[in-house]
Amino acid sequence: MALTNFQRYRRIARFYDLLDRPLERKRYRPLRPLMFQGLSGHIFDAGVGTGRNFPFYPPGATVVGLDISPAMLAEAE
Repeated sequence: MALTNFQRYRRIARFYDLLDRPLERKRYRPLRPLMFQGLSGHIFDAGVGTGRNFPFYPPGATVVGLDISPAMLAEAE
C-alpha cells in the first residue's frame, strides 16, 4: 500500500533537512536571501516545512507558517 504525502512527511520530518542538504547547499541557499529581500510586515509561508526560510525573513516581520504535516511544523518550531 502506497503512503500518502501526509504519512510520508510524518515519517521523514526529523530527517528532511539532512536528506535535502545537497539541494539546499547548491540550489536553495544562494536564492533564499534574494527571495525575501524587500519584504516587510506580514508574511504567509504556505508549505513552511521545517522552517528553513525563517533565518531569511526580515527583522520585525510577522510570519505565519502553514504545512500539511504536523510533524514538519513541529520541526519548524
